[in-house]
Amino acid sequence: MRTWILAALLIFLLLSLSALYMLYASASSSLTEDSDVTEALALEHSSAAEILDMDYYHGTRAFHVFDAADDDGERLYVWVELEDSDEEERDENEADNNQESDDERFVAERYHDEGISKDALREEVQSELDILRLNGIRLGMIGETPVYEVNYIDASGRQSYYYVTFEDAAYIRHYQFSP
Repeated sequence: MRTWILAALLIFLLLSLSALYMLYASASSSLTEDSDVTEALALEHSSAAEILDMDYYHGTRAFHVFDAADDDGERLYVWVELEDSDEEERDENEADNNQESDDERFVAERYHDEGISKDALREEVQSELDILRLNGIRLGMIGETPVYEVNYIDASGRQSYYYVTFEDAAYIRHYQFSP
C-alpha cells in the first residue's frame, strides 16, 4: 500500500512539473518567436548592420530594444514595437504622426552618443534619489520618446520606477508603490 501511495505521489509530482514547464515554455515562446521578426525589422528599417543584444520593454506598448552596430562599427539602439502592442495608443500615434501603416511597426533608432549612458544615469540617480537598492536600468519608449526606466527600492521600502529621456535624462514621470 505504501508503495502505491509513493508511486501516485511521484506521478503527480512529475505531471505537475511537466505542466509548469509547458506553461513556462508557451509563455516565453511568443517572445522568442517574435524576436526573430523584430530583429529582421530592426536590420531592415534602421542603420543597424549587426545586432549585439536584445532587451524587452513593456510600458503602454511593448518593444524589443536592440543594441546594435552599423557598418562603421558605431553602436546604436533600435526600438521595434511588438505586434500585439496597445492598438488604441498606436491609433493615437498614427493620427498625430502618419509614420506607420497597418502593415508596419514603429521603429526608432538612436546612436549611443546621442544620449546619456547607463553608467552616467546610474551615478546621477544614485546622487539625486533616495535609493536603498537599484534593481536595474533599461531602455524603453513612451509615445515616440526613447526613455530610460530606472527600477529601484527607495529608503522607505517602496518599489519605484523613475522615467527620464534617453537624450538628456530629463525627468518624465515617477511611480512608487507601497510595500
